[in-house]
Amino acid sequence: DALAAFDEVVRRFGTSETPDLQESVAQALAKAALAEGDESVCEEDVRAMLKILAKLGSLPKDVLATLMDVSVKLGPQRMRELIAASRATTLLRPLLVALEQELGLAPQVAREVEEVARDIRKELAQRRARPAAGSDG
Repeated sequence: DALAAFDEVVRRFGTSETPDLQESVAQALAKAALAEGDESVCEEDVRAMLKILAKLGSLPKDVLATLMDVSVKLGPQRMRELIAASRATTLLRPLLVALEQELGLAPQVAREVEEVARDIRKELAQRRARPAAGSDG
């Protein structure tokens, strides 16, 4: 469905080179792979999202939400590795700090980053407590 929507947008608007559009497609693909339980495909889509995020220079809230859902599924260590291997580490610093804190690595960070990381950890806990998306059919 995500690929069909992407093809339709390209057909109507004539380009797939817009980073916002590329990020939206990568995000939709990651969500689809996550819902299907295909972790390896999900990781590839997350890598694509992270590459595009580095170009965008901003972090949309829906992207952060998707990355948190993925980190719940893949685990904090794997998500940390994916972020650390990307060029979006600065942009995703609060998420990275939250994951490192969950792993007991507790880096020293600025207070603002600490506060955002704390909020992300709360959200991660809430997402873990929710039933898996798409698991009820």
